[in-house]
Amino acid sequence: MVKKEKEDVGTDAEEKNHLAALCALVMQDPEKNGKLMKQILEKTNEEKPILLRKLALISGGAVLKDIIPGYFIRELTQIEKETIVTKEVKQLRDYEQSLLKYYKTFLKIAEQGLKDSSFAFICAKSLCDLLISARHFNFHANIVAVVVPLLDSSSNQISTLVYSSLVELIKEDFTAESSLLIVRSITDLVKRRGYRTRENILDIFLELNLNQVLNAPEPLEKQVKKSSEKKVTKRSEEKNIEKQLEEAETAISQRDMKKRQSEILKYVFVTYFRIIKKAQESILLPSVLHGFSRFAHLISIEVVQDLLQVLKTFIASDSTKSIENKLEATLTAFEVAKHQETLNVDLKEFYNHFYSLLNDIHFLPSDPKSQRRETLILRTLSKLFLEPKKLPIERVAGFIKRLSILTLGTNSELTIGILLFIHRMFKVGIPMLIDFSDIFLSRNILKQLS
Repeated sequence: MVKKEKEDVGTDAEEKNHLAALCALVMQDPEKNGKLMKQILEKTNEEKPILLRKLALISGGAVLKDIIPGYFIRELTQIEKETIVTKEVKQLRDYEQSLLKYYKTFLKIAEQGLKDSSFAFICAKSLCDLLISARHFNFHANIVAVVVPLLDSSSNQISTLVYSSLVELIKEDFTAESSLLIVRSITDLVKRRGYRTRENILDIFLELNLNQVLNAPEPLEKQVKKSSEKKVTKRSEEKNIEKQLEEAETAISQRDMKKRQSEILKYVFVTYFRIIKKAQESILLPSVLHGFSRFAHLISIEVVQDLLQVLKTFIASDSTKSIENKLEATLTAFEVAKHQETLNVDLKEFYNHFYSLLNDIHFLPSDPKSQRRETLILRTLSKLFLEPKKLPIERVAGFIKRLSILTLGTNSELTIGILLFIHRMFKVGIPMLIDFSDIFLSRNILKQLS
């Protein structure tokens, strides 16, 4: 038995040394030794020891990451395959096609390995590395399609890894191509799983930079026309032509970028509206409301009224909806309305609903949600009273009275926050309250808010 264990140790050491030698040879001369990738990938077979399989996958991924060219390899047409070319061109073509074959095989191995719990994390790590480093290379869309569902993995380690990798990719995506693939895949994922996924999945949308959607570039035809109208001398004509071509390429690039970002925005809002209308009990709802606030400046005026009506219905619905979500919805409504100055939006009903919610706070027990709830209350007060330029004095007075009553039953942190808010209202926001405080009781102005 001892002798057999010694033989296994010796075999494992030999396998590891052989693996290291293969990787060194491939990286030394990829075109000449690229075929050795086959032997590296064979060491990931299921009959091999798990440690060797992991080393082979990590090593194979590192080698591929190092030898992948900085361009997309186009598949040859049948005519191109039959055309006689020089020896150098043929060697390059053969190398590129064999590299694609091994790369595809590696991706398949990693995808299959995700089903093995002892092998899954290494496979996910390898795919995430290539997702970022080889975004320009072939099969990028395939990697995205495999990686995105792992956001909802039962393994916290894998889910966190994938989340951070996708965020990194989005932040470094200056063409919006990868971002579009990711958003499309996430949209399909949450819909396919009935909006019952990990609660942070849609938070990835918040990392998107969609500001350029509003900054459309000057039309390409107009730019070319301007350039052609310039009077140039014969000597500088060639330089001006080159400059004109560069400007045209830039305009095309900007136009494509705007088109992709518009597509991204469409998928984001489709997902948000599906959840806010059809899946209000989903754990994803807070992220949806936060997203509406984040991209409020990009919501078209045609859908603002519809969104505000949905939010109003949600806030006014039965008490089974959480107070936290109703507060988030109120914040969202005011954030959306703030970016629609041309639209005359009456937010009185949102003030009324918030006024009623404050009364419910008294009966809520202290729980893990308390801190978030208290933060939302103070944020909502600030949004509703410190940002608007004009507010009816009766409304402000009514809220101050209710907040004062509320402080009699809240904890010390929330009480201090509310008292500081009231102090700020008297000092900065509405100094005339002090002068007309005796009028409030005689006019029974709280009736509209009760």
